[in-house]
Amino acid sequence: MEDELKKSLEFNDSLQDQGAERKRLVQNILLVIALAAFYVGMTVFAEVMHPVAFLIFYFVLIGFIVWALLHYQNKVRTSYRQDPYTQPKADKKYYAGMAIILIPMFITNMLREHTWAMVILVVLWAVAMVWVLQSRALDLAARQGEGRSAQ
Repeated sequence: MEDELKKSLEFNDSLQDQGAERKRLVQNILLVIALAAFYVGMTVFAEVMHPVAFLIFYFVLIGFIVWALLHYQNKVRTSYRQDPYTQPKADKKYYAGMAIILIPMFITNMLREHTWAMVILVVLWAVAMVWVLQSRALDLAARQGEGRSAQ
């Protein structure tokens, strides 16, 4: 009887985990689409956009990002008594994620006159951003056992 109960609980947990991952994927894709639209819109339409429209677009995007972050953040408070020597260090995955996040700031201005090249670059960036958000490349706390003392 206990074995059947354990199996059914494990199956239920696996279904809940799959549902949570799917919801997280959809949220990440929507966030990346909004950011990509912001980069393309601000680069392509910067000269023709009215300054008030730019500000409205900017504040709507910032509001969307703040809402997504507040909705997305963990409900678990981090401990104040963490040992800094057992915390995971930044690795290549972390630095790759940071580079992917920062790349549009440098590239989109160079491609201002080449709209199609910029759109292709932003689409590739959006795919890379989904990887960054889904793989939790920037979440060092999720990497347990990778601290300095473990090496």
